[in-house]
Amino acid sequence: KGLDLTRTKEETVYRVLAAYLEVLTAKAYISVADRGLADAREHQRLAEVAEGAGTGLTADVLRAKVSVAAAEGGKVTAESRLELARRGLSLAMGEKDAPPVDVTGPPPGFPDVGTLEELQGAAAKRSDLRAVSMRVANAGNNEDLRKSEYLPSLGLLGAYQLDAEKSPFEVDNRSWKIGVGLKWNVFDGLRRESGVSRAVSERRKAEEYYRGERDQAAYQVAHAYLGIREAERRAEIARAAVESAEEGMRLIRTRYENHIGRMIDVLDAQAALDRARAEAVKAENDVRQSRARLMVASGTLLGWAVPERKETRP
Repeated sequence: KGLDLTRTKEETVYRVLAAYLEVLTAKAYISVADRGLADAREHQRLAEVAEGAGTGLTADVLRAKVSVAAAEGGKVTAESRLELARRGLSLAMGEKDAPPVDVTGPPPGFPDVGTLEELQGAAAKRSDLRAVSMRVANAGNNEDLRKSEYLPSLGLLGAYQLDAEKSPFEVDNRSWKIGVGLKWNVFDGLRRESGVSRAVSERRKAEEYYRGERDQAAYQVAHAYLGIREAERRAEIARAAVESAEEGMRLIRTRYENHIGRMIDVLDAQAALDRARAEAVKAENDVRQSRARLMVASGTLLGWAVPERKETRP
């Protein structure tokens, strides 16, 4: 039960950590929405200035206003997402009625990933797998106990007797006896065979269950390990995409300000920049979530999140 409780604690820590990361990600989405809204309003201002100077079209102003409205809607969606993420964190923490919980500070720094072999070795020592291993051992002991019923029973008997007729301190006679008894139940109506067969079946069942759980743990570690590699690669691509989109946005806006570009090109570039920023936020969250999944799969999350305190004596 203690090992099962340890695993339950680790899974609870993982749920809280995942919800915590979702709150940080939701805040990042709000930051992206704010930047997109600020850019959209600047585009509207440029369109209005161009229209006032007689070098722009009214249609450009209208397009810019639509872009601002879309950015405002995106911010509303991001704020709603943050509210749900905060309530999800509260729910994971076990707060009554799940009121929204806010978080501050940077994302947690995860330890180095290590090699896949090291992680799978750590997963084999997970508390839930050790608990299942103990059940396999208990099933084997029960099988041995059932098989021992085929063996004969050997009993030893010894007695020493003092006889006193008048007083307990005046011994009249002494006697002793020693006996050996052998009992061998040759046939009991197949009761032993049934018990042994059931014990063997339970032991095999426990072994197969343990093997399945061990293989599942190894697969979870490999899946999370590969997920980190994929997420880190996508994060690199997303960061590069943001840089390219920002440079493209700068060039197209400069062309529009110099009256050689179109507002629709500016808005298209802004939409591409907003998507790139949102994808970068998602990719960074995927990296952190993948690291958390790897740690819970390998059974190392609880020791990292809740380190054991060492008592110091004066």
